[in-house]
Amino acid sequence: MRINGFTFEGYGYPDPVFYPHLFLYIPAVLSLMGVPFGASVHTFLLLVNWSGALAMYFCGKKMFDCKSAGCISSMLYTMGIYRLCNEYIRAAYGEVLAMVFFPLVIWGLYELFYGQEKYWILLPIGFTGIFQSHLISTVLVAAGCVIFGLAGIRQLRKKNRLIALFKVMAVTLCMNLWTLIPLLQYMSTEMDTSSLQFHAEETLTPWPLYLTVFPLAEGSTPEVGADMSSAMPLSLGLALICGIVLLLAFRFVKKEKLPVRVRVLLWTGIGLLVIASDLVPWHLLVKVPVLKTASSYIQFLWRFMAIASCCLSLAVSYGVCQMWNKKNRGLLYIGVLTAAMISSQYFIAQVNKAPADVWTEYNVSSAIKKNEYLYPGTRQNCFNGQAYVSGENVKITNLERGTLSVRCSYENRENAQGAWIEMPLLYFPGYRGEDGNGNPLPVERGNNNQVRVHFSGPSGEIHVFFRERRLWRAAELVSLLTAAWFIWEICRHRSELSEER
Repeated sequence: MRINGFTFEGYGYPDPVFYPHLFLYIPAVLSLMGVPFGASVHTFLLLVNWSGALAMYFCGKKMFDCKSAGCISSMLYTMGIYRLCNEYIRAAYGEVLAMVFFPLVIWGLYELFYGQEKYWILLPIGFTGIFQSHLISTVLVAAGCVIFGLAGIRQLRKKNRLIALFKVMAVTLCMNLWTLIPLLQYMSTEMDTSSLQFHAEETLTPWPLYLTVFPLAEGSTPEVGADMSSAMPLSLGLALICGIVLLLAFRFVKKEKLPVRVRVLLWTGIGLLVIASDLVPWHLLVKVPVLKTASSYIQFLWRFMAIASCCLSLAVSYGVCQMWNKKNRGLLYIGVLTAAMISSQYFIAQVNKAPADVWTEYNVSSAIKKNEYLYPGTRQNCFNGQAYVSGENVKITNLERGTLSVRCSYENRENAQGAWIEMPLLYFPGYRGEDGNGNPLPVERGNNNQVRVHFSGPSGEIHVFFRERRLWRAAELVSLLTAAWFIWEICRHRSELSEER
């Protein structure tokens, strides 16, 4: 599905092109199978929680060769306040989905550059999962990967690692071609995305919010100089706060040297928190045009907390395991779990007590306030389901609306030249027009950016409908074949590892 057919009173909206919906088919299919809609969404979120917990467990376990590190990092990450806020307060399902794949990217980068490059298959899975979940997270992760790659570029002197990197790039590109090509084509049009830009420097996080032990399950984006009592929960949580303090004490008080991978994770996480906070003079940095544009499309700098919580969960899990007696791992789990639950369960208890906000599909159109992903000048108050004609000599009879489709009959009384009809559909590349005999009719963008179809003759029928371009279909085929080959490669890779064991 490229255009949502029910949005804007059936006029259509291309959010699936600009915002991938792949994983949302899970609750959609459950709903179509008869599962109540609310239960479908809750089942979907349950799968997201499990997937994120498992991804972080295997990441911690493999990177530190320690099951305890995997368990602890999974606890910290799954019960992280920022992740819970995205899920239960903001309903930011795209970002929550992307957080499932962050651990795979971190693990894959480590293996590709410093571990066993045969684990390159982790990165296409992680990159694809993030890209198909949340585009802003995709940009943030891509920037981080570039920095990491430049820092470790010497590792690519080994031929196998360089080949593995090219495999990652090729497979990731081809598997996502079916989404990428329509996105780039629509972005190259006059559709306005400037409404997505925010003044990020005005929404910095006051650093004391990170240290909140009992975070509120409500609030809005913190603004510079505003009352922080109504700020959204941007806490690290008690467990992560204590873990960072212990890890820093382990490094500077005991003078113990941490492994390079742990230091990178720790300082990356702390650095991202600082970048998102009021400790950085963003009001001066945004005077640099590149930084102003980049930060405006990130919208809210506290988005860095998603990646920071992943890095810090991994770093803290290693530190806690190293400082605890191996004979008392049961007490270790209980201690970490208790500390994590003090903050997370306080948060969840407030969520459960809050009155539910009930929305219907009719609220969706009103929620799209800034005309993002629309052509400039679109007026929502004109969506009345009517068709418009080029003059008094043209009359419409028997108009039938379908999903992204309109059929009508017309009378062109004086056989006027240049006659046209504007259909109750918003124009986007991909709409086609046909007469009653199936012959193509010219289609263009008309008044209020609606679909305008030109015709000739005294009378006849017109059918306007949306159809994917051939290039999109070709991209879908390439992605499908690449995905099939990649699945076969994963199966072969697993069999090889089993033989090695």
